[in-house]
Amino acid sequence: MAMNRQSTEAFEQWNFAVSSICGEFLTRPSDRENLFIGEISQRDLGSLTIAHIRCNAGSIRRPLVNATHTDDRHCFLVLQRSGQMYIEIEQQTILLEPGDMALLDPATAFEMRPKGLFSQASFHLSRDILRRPSSQQVPRSGKLARISNCAHLLRSLVQELIAGDAVSVGAMHEGQALQEAIVALLIPALQSTDEPTIPVPSRLHIERLIMQSLADENLRPEYIAQRFGISVRQLHRIFEAQNESVCRYIQRQRLHRSAIDLCEPMLHRLPITAIAHKWGFADSAHFSRAFKRQYGMAPMEYRAQDGAT
Repeated sequence: MAMNRQSTEAFEQWNFAVSSICGEFLTRPSDRENLFIGEISQRDLGSLTIAHIRCNAGSIRRPLVNATHTDDRHCFLVLQRSGQMYIEIEQQTILLEPGDMALLDPATAFEMRPKGLFSQASFHLSRDILRRPSSQQVPRSGKLARISNCAHLLRSLVQELIAGDAVSVGAMHEGQALQEAIVALLIPALQSTDEPTIPVPSRLHIERLIMQSLADENLRPEYIAQRFGISVRQLHRIFEAQNESVCRYIQRQRLHRSAIDLCEPMLHRLPITAIAHKWGFADSAHFSRAFKRQYGMAPMEYRAQDGAT
């Protein structure tokens, strides 16, 4: 869905502001919204930066960059304030709902996929503090536990800091002390997470869904990814692991079902265009070309050959 001029300007302002506050992120507007909403502001508590974010993007992706990149001086502790969001991290997907927290390390590529409009607070934590030798076993990224004493105290602390009562301009050492306190609570909350990640579906499960939906003209990678709660890019990777394309797989199965129907005596009087439409081909000319590429002859010839044998 194309954005109007107002949304285009808002999108450009959003990209500039995000780059200035959070570093390099790639945003893709939602295909379902014609009005882009993207708001981000920064608040500093000494050396601790808090970014307040409100957006309805379809995807916000952090590309993989060198760990010594200037954008990677910080890790992000995010508190989901409203809306839902899937986050894909290292082949796994977590779901953030209001009140949930997660640690995101820019040294690891990740993608955030909101489900509509969301708001979030992001605390920029010094990598030097978070990645001290004593904390080497801390996962780079992940969702924090919902039920644990440390998680409860941490959630109360960050909510207090974003409530507006905290002094906006504090001494640098105060900001560092706040980061020290956050990290001290964050580490056990992250290590004791009670929230399993959403497992990546197997190709077999995806193939079963495809076979059940072949007759649906709307069967596309976007639909399949949404059904399994994964990104389209992740779906493509599952098939690419076996040198396959999900779109080619869908078309091959549709053509196979069409070939079976062309050979079915009970369907001999059914027009070829009807068989094509039955298996999700809206364009009969496209069907004929694809069929000939796969079987070496046009659908009519294939049907006639079968009748002659």
